[in-house]
Amino acid sequence: MKKTILATLLSALAATAMADINVGVTLSATGPAASLGIPEKNTIDLLPKTIAGQKVNYIVLDDASDTTTAVKNARKLIGENRVDVIIGSTTTPNSLAMIDVAAESETPMIALAASARIVEPMDDKKKWVFKTPQNDSLMADAIVGHMKAQGVKTVGYVGFNDAYGEGWLGEMKRATAAAGIKIVAEEKYNRSDASVTGQVLKLVAANADDLARGRDSGLSEGLLDRLRLDDARVHALASAVRDVALLPDPVGRVLDERTLANGVSLQK
Repeated sequence: MKKTILATLLSALAATAMADINVGVTLSATGPAASLGIPEKNTIDLLPKTIAGQKVNYIVLDDASDTTTAVKNARKLIGENRVDVIIGSTTTPNSLAMIDVAAESETPMIALAASARIVEPMDDKKKWVFKTPQNDSLMADAIVGHMKAQGVKTVGYVGFNDAYGEGWLGEMKRATAAAGIKIVAEEKYNRSDASVTGQVLKLVAANADDLARGRDSGLSEGLLDRLRLDDARVHALASAVRDVALLPDPVGRVLDERTLANGVSLQK
């Protein structure tokens, strides 16, 4: 999807000029969002080096997951490098901050972040902005739809204390209200925080209140157990997440490889 959008824009540029096409890229290759930014940076090496016979140059900068640096990078790429299009940034706060820069210079911008706020509502500034991931609203609807199907009535929310987190909270409020699910607790944390223990403990306390109301309304012990969120279960969830994080990085790993009769090499 990302490569298709980029190729379409670059093809349009190639049709109007014969000079090299310069693509500016600002990504969060370091900082809290590096787990996303690093593979995005590696993907740049896979993008086409020529479009319609014209050479494509990629100028890649690291914004270190910082909003101010992302804006500085955008201004540098447009003002000094004279890029024809900008890719970035990795996160919603950075991408939102870059919109004014792209609009001022009328430079197309392809954001790699998910918030619908990056492209909606459409206006004179956002008409220069595109995005590759699905909207957070689409993901929120899927999550809440699953909750409703499982009989969930209340939910606690823990999210980032930034524009991306605010966007997610807004979408969750919209989706849960439509599904008849109540958000009983809202907690936020900064991307640089080493722990969210305090926020989780508040949710556990809210869960205890839900269990008490459940008993009063006559819920069976089986349903109450499904609703229960205690210290042991929180630790089990955290342990499972750490186990996933410790898995070997699959990026670049070749599981299978073969060469077709026509000489084309396939890798999985």
